[in-house]
Amino acid sequence: MTMGKFRTLLLTLACLLLSAATALAQVAILCYHEVDHPHDAFAVSQSTLESHIAYLKKNGYHFVTLQEYLDYTDGKLKLPDKSVMITFDDGYQSFYTKAYPLLQK
Repeated sequence: MTMGKFRTLLLTLACLLLSAATALAQVAILCYHEVDHPHDAFAVSQSTLESHIAYLKKNGYHFVTLQEYLDYTDGKLKLPDKSVMITFDDGYQSFYTKAYPLLQK
C-alpha cells in the first residue's frame, strides 16, 4: 500500500468515526487541515471549501460557534437539527487569508 493510499484510508476511517460520534451528539463537526496547499494530501482547495459551505447553507444547516457547542454539551443550550461546526486543526496562514473570508460571508 502506498503512503498516499494509506493516508486516504486513515482519513476515511477518521471521518467514519467522526460521523458516528457526531450522530450521537446531534452536531456535525467538520475539521479542515489546510486550504490551497497543493503538496498537502489533506488540504482542500478554497473553491471546495466554498462549495462545502454553500451546500450546508443551501440544505438548511445551522452553523454553531465553539461557545454554543460547549453550552450544548453542558446541557445549557438546545441546538436545532442539522447543526454543524467547522474547525481547523492547525494555525496556517491560509485559514486567515482564504477560509476566514468565506466564513464571514
